Amino acid sequence: MKNTNTSNGQGLMKSYELVGLIKKQVGCKRLAGDMHVSPNLVNKWARPRTDGRSAELNPLDRADALQQCAHSSRVAMWICQRAGGIYVANPPAGELPANATLLRAQGRVQAELARWLALMAEASAAGRLPPAQTRALREQWDRLKSIGEGFVRAGEMGRFRELPTP
Repeated sequence: MKNTNTSNGQGLMKSYELVGLIKKQVGCKRLAGDMHVSPNLVNKWARPRTDGRSAELNPLDRADALQQCAHSSRVAMWICQRAGGIYVANPPAGELPANATLLRAQGRVQAELARWLALMAEASAAGRLPPAQTRALREQWDRLKSIGEGFVRAGEMGRFRELPTP
C-alpha cells in the first residue's frame, strides 16, 4: 500500500518535511495550538526521527500506520473527502501496459471514456440523476481516472514500444 514514487518519478516527500513546510507556513505556535500539543512536539515532528519512539510519531505517520494496519485506503479516502477531493488509487505496476503500442493503450482509455460518456448521456436523457446512476457514474469516473493515470505512468516508465514510422 505504500507508494514510493510520485508521478514525476521523484521520491515522495517525507512526512517530517511536510510537517516542516506546514510549520513554516502557519507558524509553530499556531500549529501547536491547533493540534493541541506543545511547540516542542511540533518541532520534533518536523525533524527526522532517529530514536524510533512511537510516542513522537507525527500525525501523518500515524495516519499512514492506521491505513497500513487496516489494509485499506479508507484513511486516504477520508482525508481526501475532508480536503474537498476524492481519492483514486493508481493502478498497480503489474496492471500497467507492458511493451504495448501506444495506439492500443490509447484505445483502452478511449473505450473507458466512451462508457463514461454513455452513462452521462443516459442520465441526461432521463432528465434526472437517481442515486444508483450517480454511484455508477462515480465508479466509472474513478475507473477512468485510474486508467488514465496508468496510461501516463506507463509512458513515464517507457513501457510503450515505438510505433513504426511509414
